[in-house]
Amino acid sequence: MEDSSNTDQTFLRNRVRNHLIPVLREQYNPGIENGLNRLSEILREEAAWLNSTVDLLVQDATIESGNELISISAPFFRSQLAAVQRRIVRAAIERVKGDTRKITFQHTDDVCRCAATGRNFSLDLPDGIRIDGSPDKLVVSRNSFPGNRNVAKDTVHFQYTLFVYGFQDTTLTIKETGWQVAFRVVTPGEIPPEKFYDSRIAFLDTDRLNAPLTLRSIRPGDRFTPLGMAGSQKISDFFINAKVPSCDRKSCPVLVSDGRIVWVAGHRISEHAKLTPGTSRALEVSITAVPDDTRQ
Repeated sequence: MEDSSNTDQTFLRNRVRNHLIPVLREQYNPGIENGLNRLSEILREEAAWLNSTVDLLVQDATIESGNELISISAPFFRSQLAAVQRRIVRAAIERVKGDTRKITFQHTDDVCRCAATGRNFSLDLPDGIRIDGSPDKLVVSRNSFPGNRNVAKDTVHFQYTLFVYGFQDTTLTIKETGWQVAFRVVTPGEIPPEKFYDSRIAFLDTDRLNAPLTLRSIRPGDRFTPLGMAGSQKISDFFINAKVPSCDRKSCPVLVSDGRIVWVAGHRISEHAKLTPGTSRALEVSITAVPDDTRQ
């Protein structure tokens, strides 16, 4: 008995089989099916060979491998061709999370582009995958937000007031969570392009901010307008959609200007505070975890 879905033209596979292939056969190549089958077999065999070759390269490049983490040599990685680099990234991600679902070409290309600079960077990818790069190594791990993993199970409450006398360079340590937040006033021309790919760094238009600012913990019902969106969204919904681990949500700070959340730290800025072609001055904000042995 034939599957009734095989005749449903809403499926792309059926439109290809019933419409595209006949046109190609009649107007371009009578042996199109044989050619496509042959090409498919060749690509399958070559992909198997490439994967086995990349597996050997990943073994050579691996510095450290553990539970949901793999660290590979950045100089070795940068010495490879772009096509090999992308396969190494996908192979490393597969070892960490078991598959490469939701990992697109754009994701792997972003990793390669940032790694090519030889500078520090961090990228958050789907399913909690995080890439931390430095001049020496690339670390692929399963945690999308490297916060204090020892925070209490209940939400941590804190609030700090900043820039009472205007914007200036400063650093604040959130003692309740172990986060360190650094602020720096810059011009758009000073910003290296790769910094825009680091989710732990935000750039906010100072003309769209009203001092003083507040850095505080998340409150029930908090909403913001994520970059690229027109309407507001509950932060709780944003975390669910972004697959942020629940333990990280409890210690995540938000930056507030005039009652409006302009940055969910480590994740997304608000549409209202983004840089524009007319931006003359920006507030660079970065967040890092303070090592346990250096906290006061």
